[in-house]
Amino acid sequence: ILKNPLANAGNDLSICESGFAQLSGLTENTIDVLWISDGDGTFDDNTSATAIYYPGEADIANETVSLCLTAFADGSCQDVQDCTVLNIEKAPLADAGWDKLICETESYQLDGNAQNFASVYWETNGDGTFDEPANLTPVYYPGEDDIETGFAELELTAYAGANCEEATDNMILSIDKTPVANAGN
Repeated sequence: ILKNPLANAGNDLSICESGFAQLSGLTENTIDVLWISDGDGTFDDNTSATAIYYPGEADIANETVSLCLTAFADGSCQDVQDCTVLNIEKAPLADAGWDKLICETESYQLDGNAQNFASVYWETNGDGTFDEPANLTPVYYPGEDDIETGFAELELTAYAGANCEEATDNMILSIDKTPVANAGN
């Protein structure tokens, strides 16, 4: 009497689009195993219960793919299959905008852009302030050191979900001093 095979594809997984999935399948009472997907990615070894899956372009575009582990039975027992879902998070993109020149008496309305993000945040290497640093389009008010050095570097960071790293982009805000005129006595 042969025991029925068992297959467990493991828990659902989530990765960043630039990553890969280390599968943790388990099988028992089997003569062979095989991973298959409903996507266009590849396995490093689809005959290993602990294969690595590399998502394809369609997988990334769909943001999900099903991965199924089949345990092949010996003799007259039935083959069994178990599936898991791989969720693929798109990596964030950040664009701080073009470099800009303003007068020392002006503030600057930033025009940041980001994609695939959970939150954003602006920072500066200067001493100016943002009215809403967690907004894509805050107003930047140059500080005294910014005006004295003639510029400030402004950085936009787009934070991803749990699986991808943040993305950053910088722009330079150049600051011209107000001209001074003196006609004399």
